[in-house]
Amino acid sequence: MLAGQAPVYAQPMQIPETTAFLAPHPDWLKPDWPAPLSVRALCTTRAGGVSQAPYDSLNLGAYVGDAPQAVARNVQRLTHALGARPVLLKQVHGTRLLALNAQTPDYQEADGSYTGQPGLACTVGIADCLPILLCHVADGQATQVGALHAGWRGLAGEQGVGVVEAFFASQAAMGREPLENSKPVIASALKQSIKNSNPVMASAAKQSIADFELSIDGSPVHRAPGDDGLIQPSLQSAARWLAWLGPCIGPQVFEVGPQVRAAFMVFSPEAAQAFVPLAGGKFLADLPLLARQRLATSGVQAVFGNDGSPNWCTVGNPSRFFSYRRDKVTGRQVASICLL
Repeated sequence: MLAGQAPVYAQPMQIPETTAFLAPHPDWLKPDWPAPLSVRALCTTRAGGVSQAPYDSLNLGAYVGDAPQAVARNVQRLTHALGARPVLLKQVHGTRLLALNAQTPDYQEADGSYTGQPGLACTVGIADCLPILLCHVADGQATQVGALHAGWRGLAGEQGVGVVEAFFASQAAMGREPLENSKPVIASALKQSIKNSNPVMASAAKQSIADFELSIDGSPVHRAPGDDGLIQPSLQSAARWLAWLGPCIGPQVFEVGPQVRAAFMVFSPEAAQAFVPLAGGKFLADLPLLARQRLATSGVQAVFGNDGSPNWCTVGNPSRFFSYRRDKVTGRQVASICLL
């Protein structure tokens, strides 16, 4: 789903309790990355479900007009393919994250989640936005996984703090479960990016850090300022994370206005590489490249998956992917990751 559209993961459904594993459909995407064997990750396509046109066939989005019974059966198929419970979100193109546990209900408002508990799948729905799957590896073992929903609004964020920066400045980035009663601490636009910024950008980034709050349960975060007044990240080592980018609207067709480019450029001058000018003052935007830039700024160098080539484009592959921009009335695929 593109920014500005109504969220579609808002209708409660009865999620099957069984998590018996069945092989994923052969058309689904399996990340080609060096994650430990204890990690299971996948991205669905249109194939393997029971929904009728225009949601054919594996629509996993509630409230897009599909029959609820069909969506529930499709979610059951996803559950079997994961061997874990997919925790579905109500996505709003923001930066709020959920720390998942066995009691976490579905359809909470958030645009990302993370967990170190086996049997729970961090899951984001897409129909043009970019899914980012994350895996923390320490001493060869996966300790935590996460999933982010990243359209252009979520990537750009507010005052340079988007969903990627929120993740890597939160308790999630420690690569383990949060301590009891602890809260994520937002720092983002991380110190290194502030150091490399011009004075105007640095001042704005510091202000965004001072103003930005993240909640994992609806309560305000208690922030801990450092000696320089900036909030210190709870980041242990973002470089220990692996990232995989799933399908999204491709740079060949993602036409945006100048305000989208400006939202990235004001805090990330290197974002210019991701925008190709068109006639009339518009641009073609490279969403995967923008995500790779944000991940690199957060210290993640091991990024796999979507490279912006046509095969990854949701709009350009109608037989394989749902696309809101292309079809308007359509279904949603998901990207999921879990620990076994």
